[in-house]
Amino acid sequence: MGYQAPMTQEQDSQGQVRQSEAGDRPRVLLVDDAAAIRNALRGVLEDAGIEVVGEAPDGVQGVAMVGSLHPDVVQYPAVRVVVLSAYETEESAEAVRAAGAFAFLSKHCGADRIRDVVVAAWRSGSGAA
Repeated sequence: MGYQAPMTQEQDSQGQVRQSEAGDRPRVLLVDDAAAIRNALRGVLEDAGIEVVGEAPDGVQGVAMVGSLHPDVVQYPAVRVVVLSAYETEESAEAVRAAGAFAFLSKHCGADRIRDVVVAAWRSGSGAA
């Protein structure tokens, strides 16, 4: 089984603090050069109950952050990669798949598709149901 995060405290909709098992949902590191895109993705994922553990403006910083954040989905050995790109060519998709990514998505795909692929990537490696 993948990385298991410690128990964390969260507030529910009434402001009550509750304990949650962080391992019961995907932990995602967002990497994109546009802060607006990262912010929008954060909203989509967090609205779906997916934990965003950090953000990076480029792949170099993203890879550097993986060791301390231990995300389930991004780019790192034993971590599923979901690439979201403005470049929708078949060559780009093939290169991403050849590099071992779990999925290649267009930035024009819908929020539901992004959420579903992130959850599928997480489930493919964690054994989550």
